Amino acid sequence: PHSAAAATAANTFDKFGEMTGIGVVVGGLGIASLVTRNHHVLLATIRTAASVALATGVTQVLKYVVGRERPYVDPDRDALDFHLFKGTPSGTPSFPSGHSSTAFALATSLGDAIDKDWARVALFGLAAGTGWARLQQQQHWVTDVVAGAAVGIVSAKFANGRLRLLGARAPRILLSSRDVGVRWTFPLPAVH
Repeated sequence: PHSAAAATAANTFDKFGEMTGIGVVVGGLGIASLVTRNHHVLLATIRTAASVALATGVTQVLKYVVGRERPYVDPDRDALDFHLFKGTPSGTPSFPSGHSSTAFALATSLGDAIDKDWARVALFGLAAGTGWARLQQQQHWVTDVVAGAAVGIVSAKFANGRLRLLGARAPRILLSSRDVGVRWTFPLPAVH
């Protein structure tokens, strides 16, 4: 029993986690960086795109590994129908939520780039709205949305260079007035 207003709100918030919506935001940032020749905006664009790409990749691997059915497919509605390392018979695994992972990756990257509390609150509000929309539309279980949010946040923090994973940092983006480069270093084990 969902209201028409809730369905409309869910459809609106859902767009924040879709690749078309994210593409518009990242593409707009990219165009703005080229027009203004602002290296900070270009760096934010690259990091945001990288965080969304990383979140998407991790999410797709986890969907295949976990193989959890979506609520609308689960016949007994118990959230316990898993097909480990097989995907799902329906072909649309739910864990973790891809919309949530990309929405939170976008929100975290842009929040880090803007570095203002009001921006973080607004962006995380939109990302949380995306998670709520996926629940409202019966596309995901609560744990799918929470896991998607975690994947998105960790992906963004790694891509933004604010988190190490297994001792490695994200590649560094090197910008000059005429070139863009990437430098990636990995820690080596100590040799005694």
